[in-house]
Amino acid sequence: MFKNQYFTIEGVPFLVKYGNFILCIVLGAMWFRGVGRYYNPEYQKFIQVLTEAKNTTDHQIRERVRHYDFHFKQWPVDFKASESHSAAATPKGLSLEALHADSQASRSPGIISQILGLPCELLSYATMHTFGRWLIYPGHTELLNQLVATTINENRDKMVEKLNGLRAKLEAKDGNQIDVMFFDRRKNTSPKGKKLVICTEGNAGFYEIGCAATPMDCGYSVLGWNHPGFGGSTGTPYPSAEQAAMEAVMQYAIDRLGFLPQEIILFAWSIGGYASSWAAMNYPNVSGVILDATFDDIVPLALPKMPKRLRAFTHHSLRKHMNLNIADQLTRYPGPIRLLRRTKDEVIITSETPDVAFNRGNDLLLKILKHRYPTLMNLESVDLLTQYLHADDPIAMLSISNALEVDDIECTRMLREHCDQHSAQYPIKIGEDLSRPMRSQLVVFLASKYMTDFEATHCNPLPIQMFIPPWSLEDQSAG
Repeated sequence: MFKNQYFTIEGVPFLVKYGNFILCIVLGAMWFRGVGRYYNPEYQKFIQVLTEAKNTTDHQIRERVRHYDFHFKQWPVDFKASESHSAAATPKGLSLEALHADSQASRSPGIISQILGLPCELLSYATMHTFGRWLIYPGHTELLNQLVATTINENRDKMVEKLNGLRAKLEAKDGNQIDVMFFDRRKNTSPKGKKLVICTEGNAGFYEIGCAATPMDCGYSVLGWNHPGFGGSTGTPYPSAEQAAMEAVMQYAIDRLGFLPQEIILFAWSIGGYASSWAAMNYPNVSGVILDATFDDIVPLALPKMPKRLRAFTHHSLRKHMNLNIADQLTRYPGPIRLLRRTKDEVIITSETPDVAFNRGNDLLLKILKHRYPTLMNLESVDLLTQYLHADDPIAMLSISNALEVDDIECTRMLREHCDQHSAQYPIKIGEDLSRPMRSQLVVFLASKYMTDFEATHCNPLPIQMFIPPWSLEDQSAG
């Protein structure tokens, strides 16, 4: 067309005619589609059902719309977080921003420094609101959504038709609409069905093709949801949006589905640990937390992968706009925790090749134990734990455990006696009056109870035998 001089002043009339011709074809196709739908009795019935569902709160009428598959944008809102008022569904209102507000205010630069740093701040903002965000949460990009659309639609149809999944639209307090799917197993004979596992996916995961399959196969009731901007969910996955979405999911589970917080297990894969740890911090009565292939903090994970000249800028940008500090949130949860460490993980490591010694899950475990058992976790204990976690394989870890003569029964007894005499509330200050061998045994014992190894890469599906409820001293004692 360029050679024929269509893109010149003389060629404008042709381009106008060509454009009008294409426009007529498009409008004609839309007209024929509209006429076809108008005279289609099944489509007319669908429109009637959808209109009634949008204008009523009647559960039976709204159930009828679930028999149709249509664009989720037109789906009526099933639950609004702003209308949740029950005490059990109300979060504690904790956030990293609020918790560290005082320290941030004390480090706030003066006016002159703020003016001089304005170009850097603008660049930081632009970076984290464009390609920086895309790298952290690629699942919300239009490209990835389009690439997996067919697979997602097919799997969602199977979930509804064969697994009796109940799809719903939640409206978070920030206005984002969250796409969720619920599988109710409470009528099953297995007691697992009475527990609800809320599944939070990774940065490129969707509930239709993600980690929800494992607890479903185990027989639990399951509630899966998509991050803001993923699948049918709207919005952008900034930390504040993640928190609002998770709050809506928790309120829906408690207020609408009828689960008590004590009947809920939070399960997350990879970066999904951020939203789940926020929920654990704000709903401390949940039954437990299971984190699979999750890191402690995005900043130390990201910095080694950046050029040295950009590390200070990266540190500042992440802390200000994408402060995904999972450990800081999880240490504020007082309940049972299980970490699943993938020994061949190639994503949440700070080395160039898979190496369990550089897995950031190690740092997450270390921060949890240091917070919960501060007296026990002295420098010597930290060195021992590091040696134990850096072991190349299960045999090497077992050799360390055997050399220390770790006795599960004796370690449980020590913990139980200390809690009975003092307090079972964290932090538990056991260890000061223990001998060096006993401290070493207790450190390895706790590490084995909090963390389970899975020989797999980052994206391998989790087998059902690896979905183990978190260890609890109370449960151990009762057993």
